Amino acid sequence: MRFILAGEGPSDLGKKDNERGFIKGAMTHIVDAIAKKGYKRLPEYQFLAENDVRLLKKKNPRISSARGREVKHYREIYLSAFCLGEEANQKGGSWGVIFFTDADGTRSAPRDLWEKKVKAMQQGFDSSHNPYGVPMVPRPKSEAWLLGYYQGGLQDQNAYNHCERFEEMSGNDASPNSLKKLLQKALKTKGNVYDLITEKELHSVKWERIDMPSFNLFRKRLENVLAEMNGQPRPHPEGETRIP
Repeated sequence: MRFILAGEGPSDLGKKDNERGFIKGAMTHIVDAIAKKGYKRLPEYQFLAENDVRLLKKKNPRISSARGREVKHYREIYLSAFCLGEEANQKGGSWGVIFFTDADGTRSAPRDLWEKKVKAMQQGFDSSHNPYGVPMVPRPKSEAWLLGYYQGGLQDQNAYNHCERFEEMSGNDASPNSLKKLLQKALKTKGNVYDLITEKELHSVKWERIDMPSFNLFRKRLENVLAEMNGQPRPHPEGETRIP
């Protein structure tokens, strides 16, 4: 189980350390937890930060032939997914890609913003002919997925309770009712919530109980890809793992 791991945000996916190693973030620990539950081992990763992905696109000789196939307003997401898929193909063996970005929707943003970003990634992976591409796109942002469990720190709430409602909340951190502020409240901090979220705790979460559309799509797609990489039947119908 080997993946190129790419996207934005050192608190989300992680970051490189001074020795060019990889310090995992919360979203990567979620991938680890799902993989370990199914296969008793962790994936291997090559981590590419945002600047690494930009450089990858600049040096890809096939980038010009890929232009024009993507959804117009999500061209860069499509091209990134295309180049990441091609980079994974060149490694030989069964390398996949996990591509992370928040939908970052505000109340004024189009309601289909998340859907269009996911579709752009899917189309990019399809164009690269990499069968193991996994879009990781929280709606509206990663705090929504984390609140599915950490809402247990809110008054009169329990973990896994009506998780889907968090997708309808504001992804704008400046909003007085933002997901960021709600997660801070749940964790009883005014600082960086990711300083309190531990690898051990994320591995203890029952992720199959986090029931919200954007997370379900990601989790089921990841579980299908992990199954294929391990020579096992896919556990979910394809229609539950892709946006048509």
